[in-house]
Amino acid sequence: MTWSAEDARLFLEWSQSTGDYLWLAWLTLLGTGMRRGEILGVRWKDVDLENNVITIARAMSYVKEAGKKPIIDFRQTKSGRVRNVDIDARLGHALRTKRDLLRAVAPELARGEQLIFCNRFGRPHNPTQFSRQWRERVNKAADAHPDLDRLHLHELRHTHATLLLRAGVHPKIVSERLGHADIQTTLNTYSHAVRTLQRGAADLVGELLAPVQVEVAAIRRAP
Repeated sequence: MTWSAEDARLFLEWSQSTGDYLWLAWLTLLGTGMRRGEILGVRWKDVDLENNVITIARAMSYVKEAGKKPIIDFRQTKSGRVRNVDIDARLGHALRTKRDLLRAVAPELARGEQLIFCNRFGRPHNPTQFSRQWRERVNKAADAHPDLDRLHLHELRHTHATLLLRAGVHPKIVSERLGHADIQTTLNTYSHAVRTLQRGAADLVGELLAPVQVEVAAIRRAP
C-alpha cells in the first residue's frame, strides 16, 4: 500500500502536533525514499545544508543471533553505490533547526560523525525497535483518523516513489533517488504508477493531435 499526498500530510501533521521526537525521521523517509538502514546510518557530515543534499553512503547492518548480543555495523548501501539525494526546502530547514538546537544544548550530538537519527541516548537505533516505534505511531494516527491506512515502514519508500511518478517525474530520476541498480527495477516495482503515466501520455498526445478549433467568426472574415 501507499499513501496519497493528502494522507502523508495528515500523518505528518498528526506526528508533529503530538510532539513525536521521530517526526523528522518520518518526514525524511517520505521526502527521500531512503531505506530503513540508510536513514539510520546518515551522519551530520553526510548532509549539505547549504545546497540541501543528502549523501547516502552507507546503511546500518543489524545482526541478532540467539543467545548473543546484537551486532550493529555500517556497510555499503544495498546497491553498493553512493548516491546524492536532493531534499526540499522544508526538510532542509527542519534538519538545520535540529542541528542548531543540538549545537546549543548537546554539541557532541551535532558533530560530523554523529548519527542524525539516533535514540534518546545518542546511540544507534535498534532497527527493530525503530520499526516498532513506527507501528505504534501509525496505529495511533489511524485510531484518530480511521481512513488512514496503517502502512508498514518500508511503504513510506513506496509512497515517495509513487507520488513522484504520478506527478510526472521521469522514472530515471526516481530510480536514482531510490538507489536502484537500474531503471528497469523501478519500472517493474512501480508498474501501477507507470500505468498512470501511460494514461497521462495518451491523453497528452491526443490533445496534441486533436483538430484545431477555428472560430466561426474567423471563417466568415476570411476572403
